[in-house]
Amino acid sequence: MVTYKEEKHWLTSEEKAREFHKKLIKGEHETLAEDTTPPSVKRKKPKRARHTSPPGGKGDIRTQMECLKIYSNNVNGLNSPSKRKALMSQLIKEKYDIVALQETHILAKHAPHLINKRIGKEFIASDIVKKRGVVIYIKENIPATVQFKDMEGRYIAVLIDMDRQKTLICNIYAPNGPKKHFVNELKKNIMKVNFDHLIILGDFNGVLDVRLDTSNATKNRNYVKSRLIPQNFVKLKEEFDLQDAWRIHNPGVQDYTFFSARHKSWARIDMLWVSNSFCTKIKDIKIHPRDKSDHCPIT
Repeated sequence: MVTYKEEKHWLTSEEKAREFHKKLIKGEHETLAEDTTPPSVKRKKPKRARHTSPPGGKGDIRTQMECLKIYSNNVNGLNSPSKRKALMSQLIKEKYDIVALQETHILAKHAPHLINKRIGKEFIASDIVKKRGVVIYIKENIPATVQFKDMEGRYIAVLIDMDRQKTLICNIYAPNGPKKHFVNELKKNIMKVNFDHLIILGDFNGVLDVRLDTSNATKNRNYVKSRLIPQNFVKLKEEFDLQDAWRIHNPGVQDYTFFSARHKSWARIDMLWVSNSFCTKIKDIKIHPRDKSDHCPIT
C-alpha cells in the first residue's frame, strides 16, 4: 500500500483522501493545488539505458562504412590447392569485411573452388580459360547484390547497402596493353547503376604519376610512359569525383605494389579509388609486403 510522509506520521492513501476532504470542508481547498508528496518519496524518472551497440552498429557514432576492413590483392593464380588454402586461412583470420582478389585464374566451371562462407558471400567473374578472373567477398551481414560483370573475368561490380547509403564496389583487373575499350565498357556499366558512392579497386595495370608511382622514371622512359593509365581512365576518375585513397593519405611518398623483373622496375599499379566523400572516413590504408603473390596486398 502506498504511504505518504507528513510532519509527524505516515498516512495511508485512504487516510490521505479523508484528510483532503476535511480540508476541503474547512475551505482549505487551495492546498489541493499543492504537491504534498515530499521529495523523498517522489518517483524518479527512469534513467535512459546506455546504448551498447557494437562499434559501427546502429546507434554508434561511427558509421558502418568507417569500420569496414577491406583487402585487395592480385593473387596471380589460385589453382594450387595449397596456395588457395593458405590465402583463405589468412583472410578468415584477419576477418575482413570486403575482400577483392584479381587474377584468380579459376575457370568458370571451377568457380566453387572460390566459395568460402567464412570469408563472406562470393561474387565471381571467371573466364573459360585459366586467365584473368576476379572475385569479391562481402560479409554475410552486409546486404549486397551483383550489378554487372565481365564474361572474361576483367571486372565485377557489387552494390552494398550500409548506413542507408548505396555503395558500388568495382573489382577490376585492367589489361596490360590497350585499355580504352575496357575503360569505356566499365564506365558504361557503372552509369547504369543507381548509387550514392563508388569504389574502384584492384589491379589497374597502370600508374597515375610516373614520377611518384614508378621506381626508375628517368632510366627507362619508354617503359615508364607505357605504364601511364590512359586519359579516358583519368577522365572516368574525374567524372565520378574519385580519389586515389592511398595517395591522399601518403602525399609525396614513393611506395610500390609490383616489381617487373624484365624491366627491373617497381610500380604502384594496384590502387583503391573512392568517392571524394569517403576520403575522410578512411582511417588507415597500407601497402603490405608481397607474400603469396608477385603483387603487394592493400588494406
